[in-house]
Amino acid sequence: MTAGIAFSTTQAYAADVFSRLTSERVTTMLKAAGATDITATKPEAGVEIVTFNDGNGAVNLVLLECTADGCGTLQMSIIFDKDDRFTPAALNSFNAMYLTAQAATMSSGNVALMDLYVPAGGVTEENLKNNLAVFLTSPAQFEKAMQSQVTASVDTKPGAAQPVVAPKALTLGAEAALTAGKFDAMKYLSTKPGRRLR
Repeated sequence: MTAGIAFSTTQAYAADVFSRLTSERVTTMLKAAGATDITATKPEAGVEIVTFNDGNGAVNLVLLECTADGCGTLQMSIIFDKDDRFTPAALNSFNAMYLTAQAATMSSGNVALMDLYVPAGGVTEENLKNNLAVFLTSPAQFEKAMQSQVTASVDTKPGAAQPVVAPKALTLGAEAALTAGKFDAMKYLSTKPGRRLR
């Protein structure tokens, strides 16, 4: 687990099943786990964003499809500042090997690690905590994957090497494609400071 954040099941929510989330519920859960620098904002109608520091930088929890009774979708996101190691081949390799999050290039050149959580049908707080705990392992996995990347090459003539052309990594270039006219979380988050790849 990351620095200082420990999710544990509390008796108060043990039998509490919910199918909608609120920034208040998420904030209370994060405070109980020891998270710091927690902020909750509502950038537009139907959207709530809870941001906290996991000990290494900002984690953004974007709650979408929000109404008076809560939000139907949670997008967990961690942004990494632009780095030359974020090649399509490196990101595709990470996405193929790890299921804790998917990496996508933003129009700014930054990379977003993302995972989607949908409480439809009913979930417990323990389930939400477990999913968030798993997601929080993704930055370390991502950094390890980016540090270990070696660009493959293919010899075309003796003594000459040419880079392998990899398929294009998932990108958020237009970024609106993921939201289809709704709130563009990635565009919004691209304006926020990210983490530096070590």
